[in-house]
Amino acid sequence: MKSNQKIAVIGGTGKSGTYLVKELLSRNFHVNLLVRNPEKIPEDSHNLTVIIGDVLMENKVEKLIQGCDAVVSTLGLGIPASTPDLFEKASLIILKTMSSFGIKRYILTTGLNVTTPSDQKVKRFCKPLLGWSKCSQFPPKASKMNMNLF
Repeated sequence: MKSNQKIAVIGGTGKSGTYLVKELLSRNFHVNLLVRNPEKIPEDSHNLTVIIGDVLMENKVEKLIQGCDAVVSTLGLGIPASTPDLFEKASLIILKTMSSFGIKRYILTTGLNVTTPSDQKVKRFCKPLLGWSKCSQFPPKASKMNMNLF
Protein backbone atom coordinates (compact mmCIF):
# COMPACT_ATOMS: atom_id res chain seq x y z
CA MET A 1 0.00 0.00 0.00
CA LYS A 2 1.17 3.51 -0.77
CA SER A 3 1.46 5.94 2.12
CA ASN A 4 -0.78 8.54 0.46
CA GLN A 5 -3.76 6.21 0.75
CA LYS A 6 -6.57 6.61 3.26
CA ILE A 7 -7.16 3.60 5.50
CA ALA A 8 -10.28 2.98 7.61
CA VAL A 9 -9.41 1.26 10.89
CA ILE A 10 -11.89 -0.61 13.07
CA GLY A 11 -10.68 -1.78 16.48
CA GLY A 12 -7.86 0.75 16.49
CA THR A 13 -7.95 1.39 20.23
CA GLY A 14 -7.63 -2.26 21.21
CA LYS A 15 -4.57 -4.34 22.02
CA SER A 16 -3.21 -4.79 18.49
CA GLY A 17 -5.10 -1.89 16.94
CA THR A 18 -3.16 0.76 18.84
CA TYR A 19 0.09 -0.54 17.33
CA LEU A 20 -1.46 -0.63 13.86
CA VAL A 21 -2.67 2.99 14.06
CA LYS A 22 0.71 4.23 15.34
CA GLU A 23 2.50 2.40 12.53
CA LEU A 24 0.16 3.67 9.81
CA LEU A 25 0.51 7.26 11.05
CA SER A 26 4.30 6.95 11.32
CA ARG A 27 4.32 5.95 7.65
CA ASN A 28 2.19 8.98 6.71
CA PHE A 29 -0.99 7.07 5.87
CA HIS A 30 -4.23 8.99 6.28
CA VAL A 31 -6.27 7.09 8.88
CA ASN A 32 -10.00 7.18 9.57
CA LEU A 33 -10.48 5.65 13.01
CA LEU A 34 -13.77 4.46 14.50
CA VAL A 35 -13.78 4.67 18.31
CA ARG A 36 -16.49 3.96 20.87
CA ASN A 37 -14.78 5.72 23.74
CA PRO A 38 -13.45 9.25 23.13
CA GLU A 39 -10.99 8.85 26.02
CA LYS A 40 -9.16 6.19 23.98
CA ILE A 41 -8.44 8.48 21.03
CA PRO A 42 -4.71 8.27 20.24
CA GLU A 43 -2.38 11.24 20.14
CA ASP A 44 -3.30 13.97 17.72
CA SER A 45 -2.05 13.65 14.17
CA HIS A 46 -2.82 15.72 11.12
CA ASN A 47 -3.39 12.43 9.25
CA LEU A 48 -5.94 11.08 11.75
CA THR A 49 -9.70 11.53 11.45
CA VAL A 50 -11.69 10.16 14.39
CA ILE A 51 -15.28 8.99 14.01
CA ILE A 52 -16.97 8.36 17.35
CA GLY A 53 -19.45 5.52 17.21
CA ASP A 54 -19.95 1.79 17.23
CA VAL A 55 -19.19 -0.72 14.48
CA LEU A 56 -22.84 -1.82 14.60
CA MET A 57 -24.02 1.69 13.70
CA GLU A 58 -24.28 1.59 9.90
CA ASN A 59 -24.20 5.38 9.50
CA LYS A 60 -20.92 5.56 11.47
CA VAL A 61 -19.38 2.74 9.42
CA GLU A 62 -20.41 4.57 6.24
CA LYS A 63 -18.77 7.78 7.50
CA LEU A 64 -15.65 5.82 8.45
CA ILE A 65 -15.26 3.98 5.14
CA GLN A 66 -16.35 6.60 2.60
CA GLY A 67 -13.38 7.86 0.59
CA CYS A 68 -10.99 5.20 1.89
CA ASP A 69 -8.81 2.94 -0.22
CA ALA A 70 -8.89 0.00 2.20
CA VAL A 71 -10.40 -1.19 5.47
CA VAL A 72 -8.36 -2.81 8.24
CA SER A 73 -10.13 -4.43 11.16
CA THR A 74 -8.56 -5.59 14.40
CA LEU A 75 -11.99 -5.89 15.95
CA GLY A 76 -12.12 -7.96 19.10
CA LEU A 77 -14.76 -8.60 21.72
CA GLY A 78 -13.42 -5.79 23.90
CA ILE A 79 -13.35 -5.28 27.64
CA PRO A 80 -15.96 -5.78 28.94
CA ALA A 81 -16.74 -8.39 26.33
CA SER A 82 -19.33 -7.60 23.70
CA THR A 83 -21.96 -10.08 22.60
CA PRO A 84 -20.61 -13.23 20.94
CA ASP A 85 -22.22 -12.32 17.61
CA LEU A 86 -20.46 -8.93 17.37
CA PHE A 87 -17.98 -10.14 14.76
CA GLU A 88 -20.71 -11.67 12.61
CA LYS A 89 -22.96 -8.57 12.72
CA ALA A 90 -20.08 -6.14 12.22
CA SER A 91 -18.71 -8.11 9.27
CA LEU A 92 -22.05 -7.94 7.48
CA ILE A 93 -22.20 -4.15 7.94
CA ILE A 94 -18.57 -3.62 6.94
CA LEU A 95 -18.75 -5.78 3.80
CA LYS A 96 -22.06 -4.24 2.71
CA THR A 97 -20.71 -0.73 3.19
CA MET A 98 -17.46 -1.51 1.40
CA SER A 99 -19.42 -2.89 -1.52
CA SER A 100 -21.62 0.22 -1.71
CA PHE A 101 -18.51 2.43 -1.98
CA GLY A 102 -16.65 0.08 -4.34
CA ILE A 103 -13.85 -0.60 -1.85
CA LYS A 104 -12.27 -3.96 -2.52
CA ARG A 105 -9.39 -4.20 -0.03
CA TYR A 106 -10.24 -5.66 3.40
CA ILE A 107 -7.55 -6.74 5.85
CA LEU A 108 -8.80 -8.52 8.94
CA THR A 109 -6.87 -9.73 11.94
CA THR A 110 -8.76 -11.99 14.27
CA GLY A 111 -8.69 -15.06 16.45
CA LEU A 112 -11.07 -16.66 13.94
CA ASN A 113 -8.36 -19.04 12.78
CA VAL A 114 -7.91 -20.47 16.26
CA THR A 115 -9.91 -23.68 16.25
CA THR A 116 -11.37 -25.08 19.44
CA PRO A 117 -13.47 -28.25 19.75
CA SER A 118 -16.62 -26.23 20.47
CA ASP A 119 -16.29 -23.34 18.04
CA GLN A 120 -18.95 -22.66 15.45
CA LYS A 121 -16.99 -20.48 13.00
CA VAL A 122 -17.75 -22.55 9.90
CA LYS A 123 -21.45 -22.51 10.73
CA ARG A 124 -21.66 -18.89 11.99
CA PHE A 125 -19.08 -16.99 9.94
CA CYS A 126 -17.30 -18.74 7.10
CA LYS A 127 -20.25 -20.30 5.34
CA PRO A 128 -22.93 -17.57 5.70
CA LEU A 129 -20.67 -14.59 5.04
CA LEU A 130 -18.05 -15.94 2.70
CA GLY A 131 -19.54 -19.09 1.20
CA TRP A 132 -16.81 -21.37 2.52
CA SER A 133 -17.55 -24.82 3.86
CA LYS A 134 -14.24 -24.69 5.77
CA CYS A 135 -12.42 -21.66 7.12
CA SER A 136 -9.33 -22.88 5.31
CA GLN A 137 -10.99 -22.01 1.97
CA PHE A 138 -9.25 -18.71 1.45
CA PRO A 139 -9.50 -16.61 -0.61
CA PRO A 140 -13.12 -17.15 -1.64
CA LYS A 141 -13.27 -18.09 -5.31
CA ALA A 142 -16.36 -16.06 -6.22
CA SER A 143 -15.48 -12.94 -4.21
CA LYS A 144 -14.68 -9.70 -6.00
CA MET A 145 -13.13 -8.40 -2.79
CA ASN A 146 -9.41 -8.49 -2.13
CA MET A 147 -9.41 -9.87 1.41
CA ASN A 148 -6.64 -10.88 3.75
CA LEU A 149 -7.59 -12.80 6.89
CA PHE A 150 -4.94 -13.12 9.60
